[in-house]
Amino acid sequence: MEIKDYLKVLGKRAWLLVMIPAVAGVVAGLIAVRQPQAFRTTATLQLPHDKEASPAEVAQLVADFRATINNPTIQNGVAEDTGVPVKRIKRIKVTQVGDSSQLTLGIQDKRRNPTDSKAVIRGLTDDALGFMEAPEVKAAESALDAANGEVETAQSDLDDANRELTTILSEIQSADPEGDLRVARTDASAATQAMLRYQAEGNPAGAELHRAYQEAILLRIAMLQDALPRVQLLQAQAATATTALTEAQTEREAALDQVGIASTEPDLTFSAEGQAVVRKTRVVKTAAAAVVAGFPIAVGVVLLLDAMQKRRQNRPARPAYTELDDELDEDHVVTDAPAIVPALVGASAASATGQQPGGLADANGDLDE
Repeated sequence: MEIKDYLKVLGKRAWLLVMIPAVAGVVAGLIAVRQPQAFRTTATLQLPHDKEASPAEVAQLVADFRATINNPTIQNGVAEDTGVPVKRIKRIKVTQVGDSSQLTLGIQDKRRNPTDSKAVIRGLTDDALGFMEAPEVKAAESALDAANGEVETAQSDLDDANRELTTILSEIQSADPEGDLRVARTDASAATQAMLRYQAEGNPAGAELHRAYQEAILLRIAMLQDALPRVQLLQAQAATATTALTEAQTEREAALDQVGIASTEPDLTFSAEGQAVVRKTRVVKTAAAAVVAGFPIAVGVVLLLDAMQKRRQNRPARPAYTELDDELDEDHVVTDAPAIVPALVGASAASATGQQPGGLADANGDLDE
């Protein structure tokens, strides 16, 4: 059948297409009217996500949240925590606001007190987000542990370098060995020149004094020169450890921020708490839903009736009766017998007239005439 044939069939019984949905709507509306007053508790949730997330990523996040909040394990856990039966928890409805990451969570209940409904919404939200964010939290905590380890290592290296450097500087009594070495070399040159001048002037006492001073300076120079490479090495180690410590502290701050983001409390705001559901709206919505559901049922009924009618019309007709069949009917013989045997008919006629079976030929002859 083509589409026009189906439309023709539906047009013949259009009254059914109207009556069945109308009856379904009226019945559903009457049932909705007899239902007790319902109360709704609604909350708005802002799903945490990356600000640079694409619409597809946001849609996937919303789908994951819906699947998680309907997970039997999550619902059973909330039921144990709140004492609310699971069948009531299953009533929650999650609606996405446009294409955003904002969701509306609502529960309709027969109780005006919203305490249970609020506990269910909050419990489902916390557990669902905790379940979804568990991998991110674990990764962030692992990164934080690694950063803390790097900070400790860098700090230990820095402390060791500074401790050894302090010991060496204390031994050579210098806070700046390189600068003190330059000063000592200048003083040694000046002492040498003074010693030579006093010797030229014939002042042995002055020359001896500056010679002793020169020797002391040369010992100082030797000590500084011996300590300077170790001091420079320790200073380089301390600088490297300081740089590593700074980088590790930066990584730790980033890991702390990541842990904070992954463990953020849900941004949940209750917009309605135990608000009475308007009966008129509920009745209209229920009746409208019944009408919509009743239309395809009406279409199915119409098509079924048409198929049954065609089946009756296509049923083969009964075969026509002969004159002999009519005569047999008058003698109360079953008309739909499989076959009429002349010999048997003759036997029946002979029996009716009291003749013996030997007269079968005459009977058959009469029938032939």
